[in-house]
Amino acid sequence: FDYKGYIDMSLATLLAQCYIENGEYDIASQYINALSTSESKETKIRRLRMLHRISAKICDADAAQEYFDSAIDVAADMYLSTLKEKLDLHQKRMHEEMERQRAESRGKIFALCFFFSIVLLVLIVWLFLKYHRAKKVEKELFCAEKARLLAEETMLRKEKEHKEQIMERTRFYVKNMVSILQEVEQYRMRQKKQKMK
Repeated sequence: FDYKGYIDMSLATLLAQCYIENGEYDIASQYINALSTSESKETKIRRLRMLHRISAKICDADAAQEYFDSAIDVAADMYLSTLKEKLDLHQKRMHEEMERQRAESRGKIFALCFFFSIVLLVLIVWLFLKYHRAKKVEKELFCAEKARLLAEETMLRKEKEHKEQIMERTRFYVKNMVSILQEVEQYRMRQKKQKMK
């Protein structure tokens, strides 16, 4: 121990224990007190236990009780530190898990919104195409109806001209033609009324 050149804590503790076993408590106390105060908690507990043993051997009950209480305090502090580290680690893991779940749920919500946006877009395009197709069909029907009415009108005009020529020949024939024209006009009016409805 003397030739080491620096204080080896484990060697000093072992040497102090040997002195305690041989009843040389003063020398053991010197080696124990030579240990660094920045020691680990395990070493501190071992040092306090040895000082407790020395105090008990020399019948110093107050010092023995004080060392025992100090060792208990260090052990409790070590236990609480370990427990706090475990709790911090657990909280960190829980926080990471919550963040992962939040990110996962955000991803799911984004995917769901994206899916509904696509569905809505497809629906809008489909409705637009259907409306466009319906308008086109309606326009075609309107054009066909207009062409039919124009053809009817042309035919009626020709018929009227023909009737006017025939009217000169016979009045009776003209009356019949006029009644036919009136019926055609009524038919047209009914068609227009039906369209308006």
